[in-house]
Amino acid sequence: MTSSASSSSGSAQLFSCPFCGLRDADSYALHFHIESTHTPDSPFVTAEEKGLCTPCPGRETGYVLCPEPSCGDPVLRIDLQTHLDMHLAERVALTELGDDCGPFIETGSIRASKSTSKGKRRSHKPSGSKSHRSRRKGLVEVTIKSEPSSSSKKARRLGTSELGPYAMEQQMPPDLYNQLAAGPPISYHMEFGPNKTLVRVATVANETPNLIPVIAKLCEKDPNVAYAWLCHDGVRHIGKQLPREGGFCGYRNIQMMISYLQSAHFEGGSNPFPGMVPSIIKLQEWIEAGWEMGINDHGKIETGGIKGTRKYIGTSEAETLFVSRGVTCGAKHLTGSDTIEAHEALLDFVENYYEKARPSGPTNRILQTRRPPIYFQHSGHSMTIVGLEVYQDGSRSLLVFDPSFSPSPGIRDLVGAKRIGSKIDGTPLLKLHRRGTQYLQKYKEFELLTVQANPRDTDILEGLHLNPFLKRTFGWPFGRR
Repeated sequence: MTSSASSSSGSAQLFSCPFCGLRDADSYALHFHIESTHTPDSPFVTAEEKGLCTPCPGRETGYVLCPEPSCGDPVLRIDLQTHLDMHLAERVALTELGDDCGPFIETGSIRASKSTSKGKRRSHKPSGSKSHRSRRKGLVEVTIKSEPSSSSKKARRLGTSELGPYAMEQQMPPDLYNQLAAGPPISYHMEFGPNKTLVRVATVANETPNLIPVIAKLCEKDPNVAYAWLCHDGVRHIGKQLPREGGFCGYRNIQMMISYLQSAHFEGGSNPFPGMVPSIIKLQEWIEAGWEMGINDHGKIETGGIKGTRKYIGTSEAETLFVSRGVTCGAKHLTGSDTIEAHEALLDFVENYYEKARPSGPTNRILQTRRPPIYFQHSGHSMTIVGLEVYQDGSRSLLVFDPSFSPSPGIRDLVGAKRIGSKIDGTPLLKLHRRGTQYLQKYKEFELLTVQANPRDTDILEGLHLNPFLKRTFGWPFGRR
């Protein structure tokens, strides 16, 4: 610790932190700062806080705890403001939007509507047009090649930048482990099924089904949306099981992908995830079992093992789990180039992915497809892509389920509604699900994982699904979640 005195004899002496330059006139306060921030195994830091890197003032790296009482997630400092804005969007209720949505009855079909493009960047034509295909020439897509498992010899132990603030954790708190292993609370009720008979229906506390049709209606209601695609409507939003449970976003996104596999009703009894969505602890067991099978086994060295910990996982672990369970899947890494930025490459890929589901002939402006969702990873966080919007000005936005945030009361109240009232402004309701250029351009690379669609829904088999499993060859992973 160094000191500096002001030239004025009346000024207090300032002490400087030798690690980050923080200055303070209170020497004890600065000693505590050094102990709590820069000293490994400090006695001033509780067991729960060990490994949580709280950045010094002015620095834009490291994790901070979200101050929301119901959250408390470790969040990258550069993402904190966006994270807090999403918490505000979580609270939007219909009463704030002028509710006149009418009777909440079984969802009807989405009405086709005409739209005239005014976009400057491109014309709004189906992506089979020449103008759309030519724009995709700059897309940088790196498909990971299958390699022998001996590549694990080159693996290294990862740290907090990839595995999060609990990178060195050996075991999460016992109470948290037990609650995650038990799974979320489940309640049951009776309702009429398709054949007018009463059926027993389970409601899982942290799962929200039937959101896709609501999002489709809100997109259709927005005059700024030229057209949009959405994924299979059986995908459920799955969020936190417990307040302040930690960063389990990677696992929650795997669970959302599993909800598609469960809903798509694969023929021949081939659904590898019967029953309820597996718990986080069960997913950890399956990932480690996949490593033992030689699937992306470098992950075992890189993480030091994940079972019973809060270490972040990423695309590699999601792929390991699905391949080990017999699910055909493929990973993709997207970066920018001299001709296209990374976020544009991402939006191009997702638009092309859903455009493949467009039927021939005239279609609705808002197309609800049978395509699977996409596991989506960028530095520090992961989400599930459930669709894409193209606006009248030519800009685009992903539609996502983000496990860090619960669907707002307003959007939950619209589940099952036949129509949405004319006075309701859908923009606040969709904010939680939109990730546009302003958000995406902060990141320079992305990872995606897609699973094979139910053959009854599509006959498309993409090339990236042809490898038995895929290996990292370009320096993965970046920050997981």
